[in-house]
Amino acid sequence: MSSSIEGEARIVAAVAGDVDALQSLLIEHHRSLSAHIERLMPANARSAIGPEDVLQQTYLKAFKSIGRFEPRGEAAFYGWLRLIAERQLMDMCRKRNRERLSNLPAHSPGGDASSSIRGLISIAIGDGPSPGQEVMLEELQGAFQVALAGMPEHYRQVLRLRYLEDRPLAEVAEAMGTTEGAVRGMCHRARQQLREELLRLSRFV
Repeated sequence: MSSSIEGEARIVAAVAGDVDALQSLLIEHHRSLSAHIERLMPANARSAIGPEDVLQQTYLKAFKSIGRFEPRGEAAFYGWLRLIAERQLMDMCRKRNRERLSNLPAHSPGGDASSSIRGLISIAIGDGPSPGQEVMLEELQGAFQVALAGMPEHYRQVLRLRYLEDRPLAEVAEAMGTTEGAVRGMCHRARQQLREELLRLSRFV
């Protein structure tokens, strides 16, 4: 954990537009934020919504709105992140209640979604951590969520459809309104950018 002065300096830098500072802050708070969402997750939503889904939307929102945050210390920053995450969870639960689950992909915390993320990390960086290296794995998953949030929308979409949802190439191309060849190229570039971001963000890569 960083010193209070260093942490506050990074927050000020993040508000001023320093992407590296914001990414390091998000990774630092990832574990606590994930545990907080896990505690708040309604029992009847766990089969359809995973903490990873909530955190991804939280980080996207943080990237978009950090410029409006008023720096008041590390506790205030974490409180701001928690509030965003809680609102995202509430919105996702409301959406789930409005739609039939039979038409939605199901994710279970620590199950399919986490396994897909681990698989994509392995694809991006080669050999990933062994199953017993939980601290390493948690940081890598946090770095993955932060890296993904900072990528262009079409890269996020192709990685989600092709690797996290394991859709066939033809189906991804149809969903994105492009050709299979274009999807292959996009996958390659997206994996390369993800690898570069993970190399920069995580000490374990």
